[in-house]
Amino acid sequence: MNRNSTRAFAYGLLLASILLFVYKQFLHEEQASDKHEVKAGYIEIEKSEYETLKSDIKHWKSQYDALVAEQKEAENKKIEEKADEQETGQQETKEATPVHYILTIHAGMSSNDISKQLVEVDIIDNAKEFNDYLANQDLQRYIQVGTYELHTAMEIEEIANIITKKKAGS
Repeated sequence: MNRNSTRAFAYGLLLASILLFVYKQFLHEEQASDKHEVKAGYIEIEKSEYETLKSDIKHWKSQYDALVAEQKEAENKKIEEKADEQETGQQETKEATPVHYILTIHAGMSSNDISKQLVEVDIIDNAKEFNDYLANQDLQRYIQVGTYELHTAMEIEEIANIITKKKAGS
């Protein structure tokens, strides 16, 4: 093979590669754009099916919200009934002879420990309510180690004042 025929062969290869490149870049992508890939873990659905699923979600969400509202309403009724019963029971208890209790607070006892102890001996009815009162009045850090005489006729405010040796709200 001589030099001119080798050049002609090289120009032919160059021209063929340029044509393939142009075809691949411009013409082939137009055909490929009709097909799109779905990411792994996803599925492809029709738009009508998507709209149906959206309306189903709204329907079930509204039913869920209605059930939650009914449940909250039922819980509120139960709480109100219990509160009424407790008020009636507290009035009857206060009218009865008060029970005295000697509370001893040791170093390291938390207000939660004290609340539980007072509930166990029926000085207070609700440990959480007493603990919340101490927290809201910022009295938990003022609880004093010592021995205190308490009785069932006392309100939680009185008990808090006695075990903290402070006035609530001051």
